Amino acid sequence: MKKVLLTNFNIINFTGSELDTVTVAEYFLNNGYDVTIFTILYGNPLYNNLNKRIKLINYNNADELEKKYDIIWAHHYPLLDYLLFKKKINADYIHYVSLSSFLGYESLPLYYKDLNMISVLSEEGLTKLKNERIDTKDIKIFPNYSFKEYFDIKIKDRKEPKKICIVSNHVAPELLDFRNIATKNGIKVDIYGFGYKYTKITGNLLNKYDVVITIAKTVYYALSLGIPCYCYDRFGGDGLITISNFSNSLKYNFSGRFSRKKRTGKQIYDEIINNYGEVVSQAKEIRKLSYQTFCFEKIIKDTLKELKKTNKFDLNKLLKKYPALERSAPLFVEEQGKLSIINSKYYNYTEYCQVFLDRGKGFNEKDSKIIYYYKDKKYSKFDITINDDIKRIRLDFSDKEFVYLKKIIINRKTIDISNKIVNCVKYKEGYLSINNDPMIILERSDFKGNILNISMEIYKENQEKIIIDLFDNNRKLNEEVSYFRKYKIYRFFNKKRIKNKR
Repeated sequence: MKKVLLTNFNIINFTGSELDTVTVAEYFLNNGYDVTIFTILYGNPLYNNLNKRIKLINYNNADELEKKYDIIWAHHYPLLDYLLFKKKINADYIHYVSLSSFLGYESLPLYYKDLNMISVLSEEGLTKLKNERIDTKDIKIFPNYSFKEYFDIKIKDRKEPKKICIVSNHVAPELLDFRNIATKNGIKVDIYGFGYKYTKITGNLLNKYDVVITIAKTVYYALSLGIPCYCYDRFGGDGLITISNFSNSLKYNFSGRFSRKKRTGKQIYDEIINNYGEVVSQAKEIRKLSYQTFCFEKIIKDTLKELKKTNKFDLNKLLKKYPALERSAPLFVEEQGKLSIINSKYYNYTEYCQVFLDRGKGFNEKDSKIIYYYKDKKYSKFDITINDDIKRIRLDFSDKEFVYLKKIIINRKTIDISNKIVNCVKYKEGYLSINNDPMIILERSDFKGNILNISMEIYKENQEKIIIDLFDNNRKLNEEVSYFRKYKIYRFFNKKRIKNKR
């Protein structure tokens, strides 16, 4: 049987690179390949949605990798570094795909010209590489995509926007304002992503809505279904996708970075309402353009055909050409692999937080850092070094629900966080996270100096006890917790009622 090995940093959440890896893996599986994914860390919710015939291997069990594969389809170059220069994994063909123009681990490997094929997501990606003085003449575009089954679904007859969904893991404040305005005008607005309804986005889900507000991969899904799409996220966007802006927005992966135009919630509402009929009338033509450009089955078939026209990859030649990489290339995966052992062992506990720094322009992902820490008896302790230009700090102290924050001490002083904590409810002597995005926002007046010593007393609470204490007959809280957690809550209560009847 033919064998393919894919790589991706994590296989845990419903994010772009993870879903892309799984999609490509399933394609190979359905076409007769034995499929393996090499990753740093894997877990739920994505793991439960993964075809069990796909083999997952991480740093801890890397010895289970085969010595030779027919194809390596790689994301995130440090993982490919490790496979080639540490594990000496060979393949007939290697296709490396860069999925971002900004993230460091999406850069091209030093030896990119020695691989069979290099692809990027968009014209924007090619421009970024050219600016980095990369020779791009042989680099392909393997765009984001939608599926033939979505293109085959009959376009709904939409006359007015009655139901709208926002799909984002970083919902912009103006989109929350838009939701309030739309709701007051009788339009139902649902939000999907971290901190809201967290589930896998599918064509069947999106087709329930009359407008989709989102960026990147979900735009591709919406356009293939003939749904009016408003391209917008935390850094602004291109607005409603029309025939006139389709090509330019596509060049930037429908990320909104073509225009980066910021709008108010009222402006977003007015644009959608006033232009809805025109966009609906263009749906069929936009769908036709979309099929020609980004139908997954067509793209991957053509890509594999081109890949197999290249000369077979020569691992020995690569190792001789870059002897120094045998020492340096494996370092990233080895260090992250060691951390993954900690993360796997203590997965049900808070073992890291993300710190966002506001320098006067708001919080953003680029100006944030992940801090891993160990529990010291009952306290979790770490230091943050900050500069004088920091105006505020956002401390995302966990990525899990039902985490009980009893106390937080900054520079040996216990602070009152009653008006600083978000996505939590009062519980016992402290606060309990009700979704996977709890946070504390600290103003400059809350801290002094350039080094903050933070201690947090945190516990992962017993789910059954929390359900009994807080969620029984509390509709508001049940609406705020995530989809998956609500499902578990309802399942628990049903079992409890059945047991009581007996």
